[in-house]
Amino acid sequence: RAVTVENPAPGGETSNTATFTVNAAPPAAAAAGSSSGNMCFIATAAFGSPLERHVQVLRDFRDSYLLNFRAGKAFVKFYYEVSPPLAKIIAQNEVLRLLTRAGLMPVIGVAYLILHFGPVSALLMMLFGLALLSTIIRITRRKLNTARQKAEASI
Repeated sequence: RAVTVENPAPGGETSNTATFTVNAAPPAAAAAGSSSGNMCFIATAAFGSPLERHVQVLRDFRDSYLLNFRAGKAFVKFYYEVSPPLAKIIAQNEVLRLLTRAGLMPVIGVAYLILHFGPVSALLMMLFGLALLSTIIRITRRKLNTARQKAEASI
């Protein structure tokens, strides 16, 4: 496509001509082998843009990990077959967008950890986080039980 720009009078001139090539986007359900250009339909619908950073984390995880394994490739293929109609519904409803974002955050968090620290480190961090959360819950329960027992004893 050749593009020419003209400036209005007075003294308007025509610019040089520049040629651009426009390539067609890959189809949504393209083979999982080279899907780096394919959309993360549901995440894009939930976050509002394919350029949003959370969507990019999922795309990077897909390209760096999922597409390296047969099961991952099968999942990506299934996702591209099933997700476009779901994404359309999500995109049209703000409550569904919010719920989808909330549901995707743990997945995005794990994908981020794996991308930046590797799978073993990510697993160790998650186990440490679960152990810490479990300890906090246990301590809180003990304090609540102790406070309840003191309150019952003073009655």
